[in-house]
Amino acid sequence: MDDLTLLRELCENPELYLEDKDRELLQSNKELLDISKANSITVYGTDIQKNMAELSEMMIKSIGETNVDEISDIIDQTVTYLSDADEKAEEKSFFPWKKKSSSLTLQNKYDVVSQNVEKIESSLEAHQIRLMKDTAMLDQIYKMNQEYFKLVNYKIAAAKDKLEQIQLGDY
Repeated sequence: MDDLTLLRELCENPELYLEDKDRELLQSNKELLDISKANSITVYGTDIQKNMAELSEMMIKSIGETNVDEISDIIDQTVTYLSDADEKAEEKSFFPWKKKSSSLTLQNKYDVVSQNVEKIESSLEAHQIRLMKDTAMLDQIYKMNQEYFKLVNYKIAAAKDKLEQIQLGDY
């Protein structure tokens, strides 16, 4: 049986692949769904909806905190500085005594570029740490999503079973 066929069968009959503890959870979900009480039907599954909404908010908050503009700004400043320094080096002074030593100018230019590269390096290291934290968080979110998916399938299976009971008049 290929994966697609297995997935279809699991979606159509989720109770076929349940372990004993999962069957107990399925049974408790069936008991939560009392058709004689409208409130029972209305609130059925809201616990999972709430958890999924909280998970979504956490993901959105995490995405909103990401900032890569700092590195971009430092690189732009460095490129601008290098361009300005090249233009200034090409300008000839009318007064020879005002000319700076080219080695001194080159050393100053190197120092500024070196400082900017160090800023970029530290910023990239901070982003690397952030990415590792984000990866760990995404792994956690993935596991939570798997659990929510499983719980939603239990709710669906319980509702299907309850519907069959109702249709057979066995409620």
